[in-house]
Amino acid sequence: MATKTFIFSSVISGSPMITSEKLVGSDNYLSWSASVELWFMGQGYEDHLITQEADIPEVDRVQWRKIDAQLCSVLWQSVDPKILPHLRAYKTCFKFWTQAKGLYTNDIQRLYKVASAIVHISQQDLDLSTYIGQIASLKEEFLTVMPLTPDVGAQQTQLDKLFMVLTLIGLRPDLEPVRDQILGSSSVPSLDDVFARLLRISSTQTLPFDSTSDSSVLVSQTSSRGGRSGTRGRGPRPHCTYCNKLGHTRDRCYQLHGRPPRTAHVAQSSDSPLPQPPSSSASQASVASVAQPGNASACLTHTSSLGPWILDSGASDHLSGNKDLFSSITTTSALPTVTLANGSQTVAKGIGLALPLPSLPLTSVLYTPECPFNLISISKITRTLNCSITFSDKFVTLQDRSTGRRLA
Repeated sequence: MATKTFIFSSVISGSPMITSEKLVGSDNYLSWSASVELWFMGQGYEDHLITQEADIPEVDRVQWRKIDAQLCSVLWQSVDPKILPHLRAYKTCFKFWTQAKGLYTNDIQRLYKVASAIVHISQQDLDLSTYIGQIASLKEEFLTVMPLTPDVGAQQTQLDKLFMVLTLIGLRPDLEPVRDQILGSSSVPSLDDVFARLLRISSTQTLPFDSTSDSSVLVSQTSSRGGRSGTRGRGPRPHCTYCNKLGHTRDRCYQLHGRPPRTAHVAQSSDSPLPQPPSSSASQASVASVAQPGNASACLTHTSSLGPWILDSGASDHLSGNKDLFSSITTTSALPTVTLANGSQTVAKGIGLALPLPSLPLTSVLYTPECPFNLISISKITRTLNCSITFSDKFVTLQDRSTGRRLA
C-alpha cells in the first residue's frame, strides 16, 4: 500500500503522461487503449478501468473515489482536446473507459482491423526482425479479440465472426458503404445475416448502365408522379418567356436553342399515360425514362418487388415511399413537410440511408409512404457526391468531377 501511496503523490504533483499518443478517435483507439491499459497495470490500478464505484465496499469508497478521480484526470490528459468534450462528462475511470470504447470502436470493428492487417501484411522492404516483430504483435492482438476458449459454442461464435470479417475484407470497393454500415451496427450480425444481406443486394443489382443489351425508353407524364419536399421544396416552377411553357427557362428552351446532344428525349405530350411497370422477366433491365417536359428524369433500377428509382431534376430531396428500400431509417421531431405532385402535403415519416446501387449510397432519404415513386434529387446527388450526370438514349452515367471516375 505504501508503494501505491508514493505513486499517487507523484500523480498529484507531477501529473505523469500516460502516453505521448493522444486519443484522436477510432483511427488510433486500439493503440491508445493498449497504452492506457499498460500504464494502469504498471501503477497497480487496472481494476479502476473495469470496476464501478457501486461494487466497492462502503468502507473503502471514500479512498477509492479519491484515487479514481486523480486517475481520471490523468485519463483526460491523454485525449486530444478536439474530442475531450465528448468524454469530459464522465468523471470515473470506468465510465470514461467504457464510453471511449463505445464511441470509437466495437469488438467487430477491432477484429476487422486486426484481421485486415493480418491478411495484408507483407515483408516488402522491412528487415526480417521488424517483420517478425509485426507478426508477433498481430498474433497477440488477435488473441486479445479472439481469446482461446475450451467452450465449443464460443469457438463456433468466434469462427463465425472471423469469417464474417473476412467476407467484408474481400468485398469490392463499390460495396464499401454496405461494409461500413455492417461494421457500424450497434449489434454484431451473424455470418448468415451478412450472407443474406449481401445476396439481397446482389439480387437487386441491374446491368451496367452502358450495357449493350436492349434498354427500353419510357415516356411518362408526372401530374401524379412522386413528391416534392415542402419546407425545403422546389418553389415555383420555372417559366420560359420564349415558348410560354412551365418547367424550364428561356436559356434552356429546346424550341429556341435546339436539343443538346446526349440528352434523353423529352415527352412532348402533356397527357401521355403513365407506363406500366416492366414484367418480372425484364425487372433486371437498366431503363432510362423521362418524365414531364423540361424536367428530365431517369429510372436507375427496377425490380418487381422494390420499384424503380427515378432521377428527378425537380426534387430538392431524395424521396421514397417504399420502406423496404432503406438500409437504415430513423425518425426525428424535425422531419419536413413534403408536397406531392398532385398538390397534397404530408409529413415525412422517417429519414435514412438507401442504396439504389451498391456504388451509389443515398443519405438523408425522406420516407413518405404516400409517395408512389422513389426519387433521386439530381441537384442533391450532384452536390453531395460532386458528380456530373450524362443522359443518353440508352443509359445514364454519373461521373466524379474531381477524378473523372465513373460512379455508376
